[in-house]
Amino acid sequence: MHVVKLVTFNIAHARGLSPLQGISTSRKAKANLLKIARLLNELNPDIVALQEVDENSRWNGSFNHLEYLREHTGYPYAVLGVTSQRTGRFQLSYGNVPFARTAFEGNRNGDGLPQPETR
Repeated sequence: MHVVKLVTFNIAHARGLSPLQGISTSRKAKANLLKIARLLNELNPDIVALQEVDENSRWNGSFNHLEYLREHTGYPYAVLGVTSQRTGRFQLSYGNVPFARTAFEGNRNGDGLPQPETR
C-alpha cells in the first residue's frame, strides 16, 4: 500500500507569529518563509496545501512568496489560485497553493487549481 503524506498550512502572508497583519518588509517575510521551508523540508510531504500565499502584495515585501518557497523546498509542481486581489497604491494578490512532487492531473478551474475529471 502506498501512503501519501499531506501537509496543510495557513502561512498567514508570511507574517510569522505577529498577530497584526500590517505592512512588513521583504526581509522579515523571507525570514518567516525560510522557517516554513525548513519545516516542509523536514516533514517531506508528497503534497502541501498552503493558504494565504502572497503573489506581489505591497504589505509584505512585494515579491512572489510561492516562487520563494519553491526555490527553498524543491517542489517542482505548484499552482497559485488567487482568491483576493486589489490594484492601486496598496496592491495585493494572494490565494491558495497546492505543491506536489509529481504533476497534477485532470482539468483545472478558472483559478488554476486541480479539479477531478468529470465522467
